[in-house]
Amino acid sequence: MTATATTYPARVQAPRLSPPPFLLLAIVAIAVGVIGTIFLGSHATCRHMDDAEWVRFQLSQGHDIEFWKIEGTDKGYLVCTDLKGKYGIQAIIQRAENGWQEITSFVKNKMTKLADVERYLRNSGAKRIW
Repeated sequence: MTATATTYPARVQAPRLSPPPFLLLAIVAIAVGVIGTIFLGSHATCRHMDDAEWVRFQLSQGHDIEFWKIEGTDKGYLVCTDLKGKYGIQAIIQRAENGWQEITSFVKNKMTKLADVERYLRNSGAKRIW
């Protein structure tokens, strides 16, 4: 039996436009560590119906892109997007015994840019954590 060596041409990789998967996984792991489990409330679905469900779905798919918190309080905000220009906000409050609890989830249809969402949260007194 004779062994034959074969040389294959080197692959040229196109530059990546998105972050490596392990980086995204690390960000999600940190987010879960910071946020943990969020207990859902009824106000979101009673008041904001489909928008609340949309925000919850985006967050369940890992589409959270920012976390904001109001200093000196237990209140925070998760920002999510569908990457098509629609942004949602989930207002949450930290409960010592239960972790995080949803206050409400909603979409502001006039906010079509991340800068609009960030301005809205800054005006509410929140500061970006990640």
